[in-house]
Amino acid sequence: MQKKKARNKVVVEKSDERVTSVDSRALYTAKETASYLRLRPQTLEAWRCLGRYPDLKSTKVGGRIMYLGADILAFLKNPRAA
Repeated sequence: MQKKKARNKVVVEKSDERVTSVDSRALYTAKETASYLRLRPQTLEAWRCLGRYPDLKSTKVGGRIMYLGADILAFLKNPRAA
């Protein structure tokens, strides 16, 4: 996964590879977030719908579920996260 900076924005290029690092300022799709957490996208969706891990916050951007990199990293630092 390659990242480019364009006018103070972090752009993540599309890739089928597993996400190996997270920028705290970037937004990630549910598929990218699941890849980084080594989960199936369906598991992440179930967690979101059931409110299982409220520390892993998501937001809708243009109809797509997105996760902020800082929230992903905070979720991993929480000992109850996994």
